[in-house]
Amino acid sequence: MTERVSSRLERKLLLEGRRRAGRRWRRLGAFCGAVAALALVLLGVFSFVLGVDVVQGESMRPAFCPGDIVIYNRLAKEYAPGDVVVFAYGGGDVVKRVAALAGDRVELGTEGEVLVNGEALGGSAGEVEQAVKTPLTVPEGSVFLLGDNPAASLDSRYKEMGPVEARTVLGKAVLVVRRIG
Repeated sequence: MTERVSSRLERKLLLEGRRRAGRRWRRLGAFCGAVAALALVLLGVFSFVLGVDVVQGESMRPAFCPGDIVIYNRLAKEYAPGDVVVFAYGGGDVVKRVAALAGDRVELGTEGEVLVNGEALGGSAGEVEQAVKTPLTVPEGSVFLLGDNPAASLDSRYKEMGPVEARTVLGKAVLVVRRIG
């Protein structure tokens, strides 16, 4: 009789162990499924909604330093003066600030100051060589972009770049991750 009780107890313990193992595998499967779903959502968000760019050069100092990571909204297609945007230029991506929109009148003063619709933006980079001819009305479908550090910035003040077509703007900055060090 003790053998029967012993064998029943062993069977019960064996079945209970199998049930526990099955629950563990189900939990692990659910966890892996959740991680995979999160990865797919993040991939979709960063492929279609958000973009990432690393700031190169000194043109946006002090607001952005070389190595800072800019996360931008690809869906944002309307910009206002002061917005920071990422746009395609010269085979790469560039970060600049919107100074003027289509229809705005831009002038470069004799000391390098930039006036938009008659109002000075503040700051000066001195005289700009190879500057765009001003006064200039920003063409329809374009934006006039400036760097925060005008002395080190190739931006819309120069003939080489001029007003930038809005279709080349990849998106509007929404977050900056500062580099460490």
